[in-house]
Amino acid sequence: MSIIKELGQLYENIIQDVKGLYGKTKPHPLAYLIIIFIFIIALVSLIFIPPYQVSIINDTNITEKVKQENQNRATLAQIFGGVTIGI
Repeated sequence: MSIIKELGQLYENIIQDVKGLYGKTKPHPLAYLIIIFIFIIALVSLIFIPPYQVSIINDTNITEKVKQENQNRATLAQIFGGVTIGI
């Protein structure tokens, strides 16, 4: 058997395996809605939670408030990223 025929057979086997795996792991449509809902919650929390946390601080220096807001947002993003990787 020539190498071209062997590569063609290997390609066909890979395609069959991938199709078989996709058929077994086809996600439920509700899973997409749950993922979208979680993404929206994470996005909204990244937008609205850090300014709320900073508004509680009595410091009047706007530069410090902006730095603290950015640090809070970065911390939240790291938490969400860690949870995503963990899942």
